[in-house]
Amino acid sequence: MEEKILFVVNPAAGGKDKALFWTSLQEALSARPFDYSTFSTTGEDDMQQLRHLLGTQAFTRVIVVGGDGTVRMAAELLLNQPTALGIIPMGSANGLARELGIPNHPRDALRVALGPQTTQIDTIQIDQHGLCVHLSDLGMNAILVEHYAAEKLRGMWGYARVFMKTVVKRRRFRVSLDEEHMHLYRNVYMLMLANARMYGTGAVVNPTGSMRDGYFEVILLKDFRWWDLPRLFFPRRRPRLEREEVVSVKSISVACNRPVHFQMDGEYRGKVTRLRAAINPQGLRVLVPR
Repeated sequence: MEEKILFVVNPAAGGKDKALFWTSLQEALSARPFDYSTFSTTGEDDMQQLRHLLGTQAFTRVIVVGGDGTVRMAAELLLNQPTALGIIPMGSANGLARELGIPNHPRDALRVALGPQTTQIDTIQIDQHGLCVHLSDLGMNAILVEHYAAEKLRGMWGYARVFMKTVVKRRRFRVSLDEEHMHLYRNVYMLMLANARMYGTGAVVNPTGSMRDGYFEVILLKDFRWWDLPRLFFPRRRPRLEREEVVSVKSISVACNRPVHFQMDGEYRGKVTRLRAAINPQGLRVLVPR
């Protein structure tokens, strides 16, 4: 089957200039021409427009040039489809790309996205919110995401700046977790639904997690100290197990004692009191390094 590729480009992602990507694309076309189209996001009805485009043309792969939010939008439309998803990581954190080992440089990432190697990964379906491909959470980090977006900050220094404000104002909330064979009640600063092992910073929050095992992890941050800050910003810092609790599940119902800030794949979704989440096992085909 002849290749037909769609590039989904988010011009605003990460506050980064996309010129290096366009240069890399022209180099790739010079070496091996292929049929391609582009779709640029505007923030206005992007999902509906992309759905229409994918419904009217048959693409063999869809390559996202942007961050986790743009990747999530494309992934939701490609779930349980044969079309492969490629990623050129140009967002602020690029958590899914880091998890999959996709290079940061656009030229190297494009080589992966145009290559032959694919794998099937799990995703999490969250009722009334859609698909989560990487990490979602309630509480402290979601407040950070809200502040980050509101102040129009970009990059890891932007995250660090608003994080200090978030930590100072942190508050616990009470959650109840219900699954077929489990009922838990905890007071927490943050609750994570983790389909992956690490945040985009490289900080490992779910060291035993896998995107291919048919489970996701519910991670409960029961306490938080100032000296925990480094492990949230530096790679390969492992959790402090005495302050965290991790449960592997295929589905979960979460209820909070008050409205709590919620983010999904780096996108702030407002305050919620309840969530229902379930695994979509190996329903997304992604392009990865050899």
